[in-house]
Amino acid sequence: ALVGETMAAQLWAGENALGRRIRLSENDEWREVVGVVRDVHQYGLDVAPPMQFYLPLAQMPSSYLTLTVAAQNQAALAGLPANIRREVRALDPRLALAESTTLEEYVAGHLGLRRLALTLLGLFALLAVALAAVGLYGVLSHLVGKRTREIGVRMALGARALQVASEVTAKGLRPAALGLVVGLILAAAAKKVWGNLLYDISPIDLPTYLAVGLGAAVIALVATVLPARRAARVPPAVALRGE
Repeated sequence: ALVGETMAAQLWAGENALGRRIRLSENDEWREVVGVVRDVHQYGLDVAPPMQFYLPLAQMPSSYLTLTVAAQNQAALAGLPANIRREVRALDPRLALAESTTLEEYVAGHLGLRRLALTLLGLFALLAVALAAVGLYGVLSHLVGKRTREIGVRMALGARALQVASEVTAKGLRPAALGLVVGLILAAAAKKVWGNLLYDISPIDLPTYLAVGLGAAVIALVATVLPARRAARVPPAVALRGE
């Protein structure tokens, strides 16, 4: 028999599984382990592989088989199903091939719903980021508009343009920073909800969180630049004449 890595680790932890003997039931014959193979995610990529073993076909006949064939290149893959059918008919005309598919198509079929869900989540996330950036820009623009006269007075009294722009930018970045912190905390708290959609990736992946945080900070900074520049360029005479 061949055994999977999980089975070898559970039955003979820290020991060599080769040469060990197992049997599947009390009435089964003892079988010698002649090899350890990698585990297969048989029930889904998000399901841990169970204990797995493989027996020779001559010792355990089956009414159907799954034949795995490796192609030398992508060009050879196109004609591979027809060639396999021809070879099978040459071996035994009574045998039938029920289905043939590539490994990529097989995996894609099992991950279709998950990829659709993640794609929709990504689109909604992009939409939320766009709305947040537009909203932040609108709030700061309204703030600058309401404080035009005040800014003009300060400029007339000697306030520097950089000082005014820095103040407007800081007012915009404060709520953005607060929202970013709250969002990261909520994302970490909801890891059990959306973590099941991920495979081989931790729901709390530090590089991803850092990249998202940096991206959100850049978007917030860009959204505050234009109102801040407009505030800094308000001519004192125009501001003082304005309502």
